[in-house]
Amino acid sequence: MALVNRTFRHASLHPALSRREQFVYTAPVHRLRADDRRRRFEDFKKALREPRRKRLCLKFAGTNRADIGRVFGAGAGWPPSVVSLHLDGQSCLSDSFLDAITGRCAALEELRLENIGRLCVADKPRRPMLALRAVRLHRVGVSDGCFDVLMGCAPNASDVCIDNCQTYEWLDPADAAAAGISNAGLSDAHIVGYLQGAAAGTLDSLRLNQCCHVFGAIRSRVLRLKSLLLSQDKPYLNTCRPIDYDRLELALALQVSLQWLEINHLPARLLAAVSGLHGLRHLTLNLTIGRDDVKFLREFSESLRDMKRIGTLAVNRAVTTSADEGHDVLLQTFAIPECAYESLTSLDCSLDGSLCALRAGKRLSSLRIRNGDVLSADGLRLLFENLVGLRRLWVDNCVWLDDEVMSGLPVSNLRGLVSLKIFNANLTYRCLPYIKLLHLNVLIIDNMSLEPCIALVI
Repeated sequence: MALVNRTFRHASLHPALSRREQFVYTAPVHRLRADDRRRRFEDFKKALREPRRKRLCLKFAGTNRADIGRVFGAGAGWPPSVVSLHLDGQSCLSDSFLDAITGRCAALEELRLENIGRLCVADKPRRPMLALRAVRLHRVGVSDGCFDVLMGCAPNASDVCIDNCQTYEWLDPADAAAAGISNAGLSDAHIVGYLQGAAAGTLDSLRLNQCCHVFGAIRSRVLRLKSLLLSQDKPYLNTCRPIDYDRLELALALQVSLQWLEINHLPARLLAAVSGLHGLRHLTLNLTIGRDDVKFLREFSESLRDMKRIGTLAVNRAVTTSADEGHDVLLQTFAIPECAYESLTSLDCSLDGSLCALRAGKRLSSLRIRNGDVLSADGLRLLFENLVGLRRLWVDNCVWLDDEVMSGLPVSNLRGLVSLKIFNANLTYRCLPYIKLLHLNVLIIDNMSLEPCIALVI
């Protein structure tokens, strides 16, 4: 880094920037001898031994069969300034890894394990990592006992993510047999026991992917979450369990302290529970909506009157099949009350016929319109005239926008835009002078004809 840009090297030592800077070690593509691999690691470690660097974010990626903990050693190998550690694509992690980070990484704040074939650690006395707040497991082969050992080293964990860690069925059967891995995995009861027991006093952020069904088993108010993600985006996997939506709805309704909520690929009937969470500031809903769910959408839209602090709102359909007719009309029945725009700064949804968002959403800085076909020339003019505070604008299926309409829009009103994405618009190179007035950092226009401009450049 010093050879490339000495100024940036010194600037990156500042704590505000060092947290966003990640050092990544990728396993070599070709097989290397043990000495060559060790030498490669030594070169990487030299870059981490900057005495003035107080924070390090590390990531190791690849199918390296050498145990990371054994390579670094349980002694003085790991830098004590590591605050974030991400391991991706390891076949096995054993005691040497956990001993190394508990022994040296006292400042570790985030641990992420992804695509780990097997986590095999023994239950023995280790120094707890009191600074470790975030533990995220994505497709990790972990048993109930090893999960307890790992989470026991993070007694103050406040952010936990569990994604497809319940069985090892995602592994290749031949690889699993060669490694001697059973198909037991992390049980539902164990996840619930941890959430209601050891994590109840510290946990305020929970993300459940492919195992959101376990949240329905939490019937008490022991959890007071501020952030929650429930996702079932791959229901076809063998690891997915059937979901009792009645219990899930009751458990969700108890989390009245929620400020950030995201629900993906779950039925719209859960909106009945969401409607009672009046403290929400961020809400993202990608739902499977059927024709019988219109009543839930209408009840939810009325509940927005009581969400006085809602700032970010996204409500969209997650699944669309060829058998569905008029599904856009179904979402257009979702009308946001005008009073909700007093707090909304970011909106992503399909607009209803009244175009209330274009009249009342003067505080909006980010807007995505999914059904741009409802915007005629008058609707587009209304958008450019009223929403002058927009920084990001994304319009899908914008069929009415052409050169003639673009030339008549008050483009100068939206000079604060930094990102503009328009899809299915009928624009040519003649609109470029108007787009240039926006001084955009990001511009994406689908179906734009630029052949004359390209010929001129050539």
